[in-house]
This record gives sequence, C-alpha cells and structure tokens, in this order.
Amino acid sequence: MGNTNQHQFDENLEQLIAPGKEIDRSLYPDALGLMANEHLFFPLDQQDWPVKIDSSRQLFVDDYLLAQTNAVKREVHQPSLHPANPLIIPDQPWEIRQDKGRQSVTFPFVHLDQTTGKWRMWYRGEGRYDLPSGERIPFPGLFAESEDGIVWDKPTLGFHAWKGSKQNNIVFHGGYIWGLFVEPEEQSERYRAMVKLEYGKRGGYYPYTSHDGLRWQRAQEYPHCVVFGGRAKGARTYPVGGVGDTSRFYFDEKLGKYIGDVKFVVPAAGGRRFRCRGMMESDDMVHWSRPYMTFYPDSLDDPDSQIYGHTGFCYQSMWLGFLRVMHSERDAGRKQTSVELTASRDGRHWTRVARGQEFMPLGTPEDWDGNYVDPTSEPILVGDELRCYYHGAWLGPEPTDDTPQCIGLATLQRDRFVSLNAAGKPGWALTRPLTFNAGYLFINAQVADGGSITVEVLSADGQPLKGFYQSDCLAIRDDSTRIPVTWKKHSIIEPAPGQPLSLRFSLTDAKLYAFWVEST
Repeated sequence: MGNTNQHQFDENLEQLIAPGKEIDRSLYPDALGLMANEHLFFPLDQQDWPVKIDSSRQLFVDDYLLAQTNAVKREVHQPSLHPANPLIIPDQPWEIRQDKGRQSVTFPFVHLDQTTGKWRMWYRGEGRYDLPSGERIPFPGLFAESEDGIVWDKPTLGFHAWKGSKQNNIVFHGGYIWGLFVEPEEQSERYRAMVKLEYGKRGGYYPYTSHDGLRWQRAQEYPHCVVFGGRAKGARTYPVGGVGDTSRFYFDEKLGKYIGDVKFVVPAAGGRRFRCRGMMESDDMVHWSRPYMTFYPDSLDDPDSQIYGHTGFCYQSMWLGFLRVMHSERDAGRKQTSVELTASRDGRHWTRVARGQEFMPLGTPEDWDGNYVDPTSEPILVGDELRCYYHGAWLGPEPTDDTPQCIGLATLQRDRFVSLNAAGKPGWALTRPLTFNAGYLFINAQVADGGSITVEVLSADGQPLKGFYQSDCLAIRDDSTRIPVTWKKHSIIEPAPGQPLSLRFSLTDAKLYAFWVEST
C-alpha cells in the first residue's frame, strides 16, 4: 500500500509541474517548518526600522517589537482551569450515541450578548436518529444559555423533534456551527453561521441566517466549502479534494475579510499523509481565495505529530491563535491533543510560539480532560479576565475506553499569554523605534518582592531623552494589568513630529507582559 500511495502521489504531482520545471519532493513537507519559524520566515534584521503603533496593547509574544535584549527570557503562561469544570456534561439522550455508548458535547461557540448581558453557546451533541425516509442524521446542533458564563441551562426550545418529541434544545438537526457571526442589533438577520452538515448527498459547510440565534434558515442549497470525499479521495491524491472536518470560519475585523481556517489532509513523499492547516479569505463567504498552507508537522515535530486544529483571533495590536497538535503515540491514549500558542502580525503569516510547549495544560487519566482539549471559541474578555471555553476528554486506546467529552473553561489575566522575565539578575529589553501620538505610557507587569521595573525613553539615534532617563523613572513594584509609568517631572511622552522613539524596559525580578500609549 505504501508504494502504491507513493506512486499515486508522484503521478498526480507530476501532472501539475510545467515541462522543464523540477522540484525536490524529498523536502516536502519537512521543509515547511521554516514557515512557522519567526526568524527563518522573516530573515531581515529590522531593529533600526521604525514601527507605527496605536493605543492598543503591544505584546511581547514574538520579536517583532524588539531591537535588543539582555538577560531576559520569554515565558509562555498557561491559563487556569476553572474549579467548576466541567461546565456542561452530556446528560441528554441526543448528546449520547446509543449504539456505541459514546457521550459527548463538543465544539462550543460562545457569545456574550453585550445588550442583555447573557451568555449564549452553540455546541454539538453526539446523538444519531433516523428520519422517516430512513436517512440517519448525526450530530445535532444544540444551544445553551447562562447568566454568568459558568452555570449553563439547556432550554426546551421545541423546534426539532427527537424520536417524536420536541422537548429539547436542538437548533440544527444533523449539523453544527463552525463559524458564528453576530451583527449589530438593528439588522433583521442578526445572526449568521457556517454550519457543517453531515448528511445528504452534499456534505459540507453551509451558510445559515437567524434573527434570534435560535431559529435558523439555510441561505442556500449547496455548500460554500465541500468536505473531502472520504480518506481515499481526500487524503491519498494531490491536489486534495476538499477541506476537513475541523475547519473554522470567522470575520477578521482588522483585515475586513471572512477567514476560513481550514483543515487539509494531504499526501506527502514516502506514502505519508498528514493533517495540516490552511487559510483562505472571502468578501462575502461565497467566493474564496485559494487556500494556502499555514501550519504543517515538520522534521522538528515528533514523528507522530499532526496539526489537528487552529483557532486564530484578533487580539489588541496583533493576532493570536491556539494550535492543536495531535500525537498518536505519546501515551496510552490514541489521540493525545495538546494546545500551543501561535502569533501573527498581519493575520496571514503565522508562527508557532515556543514550539512544543503546552499552552493549555493536560491532565491525567483521572481527569475529565486528561489528554484531549479543543478551544474552538476565541477568548472573551470580562473585566481583566480572558475566558477560553473548550471541550475535552480522556481518549483511551479504544473508543470504549473514552471518558465523556465535556465542555469546560480556562481563564487567563488579560494580555498575560507571554512575558519577558528577568530573574536573579537585572535585565533589559529595548524596542525598535516607535512612531506614536503623544500620550501616557502604561504597562502590564508582575513584580516580585524586592524587584522593580523602570523605563527609559531614547531618541532615534539611541540617546536617552532629558527628563526620561532610567534614573528619572519612578520604579514600578506592582502586580497589575494596568500600571502607569511616570518620571520625576513627566507623565506624558510627546514625540516630535516625524521622530520615532524607543523604550528601554529595565527589569529586576519582574515579568513584563505588555505596554501601550494612551493618547492625551
């Protein structure tokens, strides 16, 4: 089988190569690792190039803003798992697959309604049932609501029958959301969704609309994106015949585009096939650009690694993401899935932050989310807390060994994904020249007992500005997500027109997460 697959891969690829053109297929896909490495993908030294910033928070997730550092280390911080977890468990018949005993509530898409203050969640159940035609319907789309985002209710909606009764919370029969778009209240069809249907002759992702998020209508009778037609067709030949089952859709407010963060299952040299991620764009959710590769397991990953999913989102001045990396041979389970942090400065080119380091912690076989976690929703900011909803489970060697898949919550203080740390001895970090409007400087930082942070302002030629020396700065010794930076005679930084300034942060036993300038 391996030789047959390799021949098919070679044959299909040859048909795509123009006469006289050659490629070294032995480098595919391992060489794609350079795409996810910040310093290989962006090889130029730009420490003296100016960067324009606005009043949004500037994070130290990558090296984009940094010119030089000394005696500081970058640390990725894990969120805390909520003590009330799991928040939602599969306790209804339509959330359980009766013929195999599989119990799961998965793929939560969560929205906080700013008008009503209520939390809303759309998720997938595991149940299957038969239509009068005899067609089997899998995976109903379900709805839950909450006053606080912690205690959830599954309301009786009465829309779709389950084995003769409409006393359930089903909003889609045989389909579930993989993209949620909430428009301003004044629009008649305020809710739109990309729904994955898994029955009928044309399985794929379909657009739906709704005025209340509960009563949905399919916008058209054909899918916007097709799902590959089985493993043989979709994963053994090239080009690939469709996108995969964990493709996620969202609207990028910075780019002004609809984004499809799609799953590929592609063949590679040597008869291998791998899950990976790609991205495509659209102005209307109908016409899409050609999907291009964003993440792929390469030679630096463990041999059993697969890129299983990615949840990208706009965050302050940049883009962040949760990358799901699946390992088939790491433990006694069959599908251990860890989550890493990703970053982008343009929403299109992504890099892996601290490759191999878990962002969301995994547990043990005794934990309900011991070796499988999936954060499908982007974080929601509540005060100074980021809420990350996810589903998880312990997946054993066989499906019969699985624990029920449930929905839980992880929390993180705002901005505190990554920090620059100085411990034991003083360190510093110098930014590239920054172009910004006059304003007040703030930082998000955590200073240990006896530690401090000071900030010095430098001109474009690297000279400290009078009145903004390190010795002029009032030392910061707090642990807060919002700390004002002041100097003995100044609290406002006022750059001369067209003159960028650099900031040198000096740290002693401290962690620096972010900075920003609020306009006067």
